[in-house]
Amino acid sequence: MNMTGRNVQKGFDEAVADGNISIELAARIVAAFVSQNSLPAAGVPDLIATVQSALADLGHSTLSEVETLVPAVSIRKSIKGEQIFCMDCGKPHASLKRHLGKAHGLDPAEYREKWGLRPDYPMVAPAYSARRSALAKQLGLGRRPNAPAASEASSKVETTSSPSKEKKARPAPRRKVAKS
Repeated sequence: MNMTGRNVQKGFDEAVADGNISIELAARIVAAFVSQNSLPAAGVPDLIATVQSALADLGHSTLSEVETLVPAVSIRKSIKGEQIFCMDCGKPHASLKRHLGKAHGLDPAEYREKWGLRPDYPMVAPAYSARRSALAKQLGLGRRPNAPAASEASSKVETTSSPSKEKKARPAPRRKVAKS
């Protein structure tokens, strides 16, 4: 039996028009597939079952069966002081970024889009963010290298009655080299 893609399509169109997707059509599709691809004999029954179930499900999809997303935790309740809850699985985390990538295969932008969240929706629990911010300030991160820490600056202002205006020496401007 020589099956081409055109014959399979014609058979499929006829079956869909009749509202009857039969085993014969599934067999024709499998025959066309096997003629063009190598498949061990043990895999043919599984392929037939898969094709037949796919064809049977093809005519039954309606708008009422379209999957609507229901979060495991409401958006309002997903952000707590010490934890932020994943809306996919409902588990609490300090930071969602790693969890989303490993458990759900999403990045933060995809997660926000999936659940209809604002672009500024946090991926880190508020208390965790505050702790990390305080630690960074304590270590002096985020300051310019020559600027004193905020606590050092306030103590210097209190001890000196008149602030002195010290100007740093600026390097001389670079001169352009004439091209020869």
